[in-house]
Formats: sequence, C-alpha cells, structure tokens
Amino acid sequence: MSPPTVSVKTAISFVLTIAFCFVLRATQSRQSFPGGRTTSKSPNGRYVIRNIDYDGSTPAHRLLLEDRSKKTSIQFFSYDRGVDLLWSPNGSRLILNDHGGSDFTDAYVFLLDDSSRRIKVTEELRTKYPDSARIFSNDHLYIEGVSWIDEETIRIKVSGYGGVDPKGYEAFFIYTLDGAIRKAPK
Repeated sequence: MSPPTVSVKTAISFVLTIAFCFVLRATQSRQSFPGGRTTSKSPNGRYVIRNIDYDGSTPAHRLLLEDRSKKTSIQFFSYDRGVDLLWSPNGSRLILNDHGGSDFTDAYVFLLDDSSRRIKVTEELRTKYPDSARIFSNDHLYIEGVSWIDEETIRIKVSGYGGVDPKGYEAFFIYTLDGAIRKAPK
C-alpha cells in the first residue's frame, strides 16, 4: 500500500495559510501605557492614541483619540494603573485591556469609525456566557483581549483564582462584535 499523497495545490494552500497567520500575529503588537512610549498609531494611519500621564487629576492617566482625517481629538478613556492596546488589522477598531487592580483586568472593544461604540467585553461575558457565574465568583479575575481573528472577531483569555478555583482558572473565548460568545480551545 502506498502512502497517501497530497496535491501540490493543497500543500501550497496550507503553507500560505500558516504564513498568513504568522504575518497577522507579527502585525498585532500590544502597546502598553504608561511607559516609555506616549503614542500608538493605527495600522491605517487614521488614528493616534496619545497617553497623558498624571497631571494631579484622578484617574491618573488619560487616553486621547486623534482622528487625523477629521482633525479632531477627544478624551476617550481614563485609567489608574495600566492599559494595553491592540489595533484591529485595518485600524478601525481597538481592544483595550484595563489592568485596573491587582485582582482584575477588564477588556473593552472600541469601534472607532463613525459609531464610536464602546463594548465592555467583561459585561458581555457576564451576561451571555452560561457558565459565567462560576467564573465571576473568583476573587481575582482577568479578562483580556489577546488577538484579532478578523475585523469582527477577537480571542479572549479569561484567567483567575479564588474561592471557586483556588488552583486557578484559564479559558479562552471567541467574541464577535455582534455579541456572540463561544468557548475556544487553548
């Protein structure tokens, strides 16, 4: 019996798919504030996020969103400890992870085009995922957007520990901007 053969077309398709995934990963770099860098530019060049550090106000840091095509600038988020950002591939959307305390991280998605909608992914998970009561019963809960799958879909990491999961908990989810949530493999 001869070994199964793979067509050249199938092999090329597989290699191109793997290469595309690596390129997409490489273009998705997290940018953290506060830190040495004070700005983050969207991949399409339209938007710039500018971090403003402590000026005596509370919360201690503010993020300004500059729209270069409209020539506008608005304050769109305030935070105390630290945040990290992850632009969508075309730059019209943004994941923001707010590391607001030693016991929690909240994830947000901002739709920056004309709607300027803000989605609190933490609340979406709490209200739409059936097993969320167990997850949210832990004392420490970290919900982070970790990557864009496409312009409408993100991968979320949920981790934590506490009374329900004293040895820790980690799970991944796929969230689509229409509000659907499903568990994903690690």
